[in-house]
Amino acid sequence: MNNPLEKIASRRSCLGGLGLGGAALLGTSGPAYAERSAYRDTSATRPKAVKPLRSDSIAVALVQPSAGSPDLAALLEGVTDRIVLLESSGSTPDLVHLGALVAGAQLPWSAKDAVATAIDLDGMEIARLQKLAAQQRCYLSFECLARDRSWAGHIIHMGVLIGSDGAIAGQQWRAFPSAKRDKRLWAPTTIADVRERFIGRYGDDAMVPVIQTDIGNISMLADASEPLLQAAQAIKGTELMLFSALERRGGSRGAAEAYQFFTIGQTRSSHSGDATLSEAGEERPSLALYDPRGVDVSSPRGDGTVSLARLPLARWRQKRCMPDQGILALAPVLRHYSQGVG
Repeated sequence: MNNPLEKIASRRSCLGGLGLGGAALLGTSGPAYAERSAYRDTSATRPKAVKPLRSDSIAVALVQPSAGSPDLAALLEGVTDRIVLLESSGSTPDLVHLGALVAGAQLPWSAKDAVATAIDLDGMEIARLQKLAAQQRCYLSFECLARDRSWAGHIIHMGVLIGSDGAIAGQQWRAFPSAKRDKRLWAPTTIADVRERFIGRYGDDAMVPVIQTDIGNISMLADASEPLLQAAQAIKGTELMLFSALERRGGSRGAAEAYQFFTIGQTRSSHSGDATLSEAGEERPSLALYDPRGVDVSSPRGDGTVSLARLPLARWRQKRCMPDQGILALAPVLRHYSQGVG
């Protein structure tokens, strides 16, 4: 077996693609799910095609939102100004990551906070960002609390990617609720909260989506408490992982090294090495971009600032080799997983 593609196909056939881990991720009965997915060529188990890159290297800009923005309109105004300034300086990013577009509310949220800060997917905030992406010819990514007319009564913890043409390239719900969630408190809707309805509407493959674009394969909203989810996203071809900024529990550096993809997450200090402090004098996380070695290659220097890094994706694609021994070791366990087994 000298053909690299045959090796990849063999590796994925050993794992049964996502199907082997699907029972654990979906919380369904192991044998029943295996009969339906793990041993058949479904959309969840086929190796994903990779779109050609628009260029050999991809420029990624991180915009650190200003703390204490009084409302979402002010937050968006600041973001817009910084993107336009970046463009006017001659630095043209392919992707601009905006972090969490949540003004004045942090975990744990109250229902009042959520209603005040949630974005309507067909509202003027998204439309404004779509127009900006088209004008600047770049992708925009962000995390938010969102309202979707097709899910009335829910406020969804979601990641959104807007394409360089201004159209929404992809939306990803957070898969699972926070591991630290107090069930007595209000919390946004995740896939796990409405799993059967979600799968019935979108299919199994939507549980762990990977957005294929000409700037790489992108996944969103993982965090440190979800190593199996990260492994599944790596198997499905993720090249750039956007970690949850609202959870604020890190994990992006370790995941980058473990699963050999680029990650955007958070660090407890700025790129210059100085802590970013809140008004109360507490150290506040900053956005950070990590390469597959786990090295911080880009971080904004403080609130309201922008950093830019160029990722050699084409060269990295040729050399990428995900360390899969751990995943292979787990495959028999995941294959026979049954919901409720302690």
